[in-house]
Amino acid sequence: MQYDTIIDDLLAEFPELIDEYNENEEMSGLPYLVFGIIFSNYLIRLFENGDEKERLLHAFDFIERMFISGDDELDNLAAISVTESLMYEREFTIDMRPFFGEKTRETIEMQEKLSGLDQI
Repeated sequence: MQYDTIIDDLLAEFPELIDEYNENEEMSGLPYLVFGIIFSNYLIRLFENGDEKERLLHAFDFIERMFISGDDELDNLAAISVTESLMYEREFTIDMRPFFGEKTRETIEMQEKLSGLDQI
């Protein structure tokens, strides 16, 4: 997994996102937008659907692999575009904690603490 190919990696693992990606030409080649809008919204849709446990596990495994890849750009992308945007979806982040990998959980907890959301 590398920053330069992360959109291709995402679409290979989640082909159900290809049409949405193609419909949003302005996001082409822009990982922060793709992850912050398309992938984050996908995670919320899976959560709201209620019967997508396997897909959620797979998605959070993908995020965890971004964090532990050793690529600082991927770590930053996951932290800013995914976990930071999702931490404001309180019901989601509370209910989805069992799906988080260790690094994902640590990152969200740090972000919540810095933003004061851990006090809510």
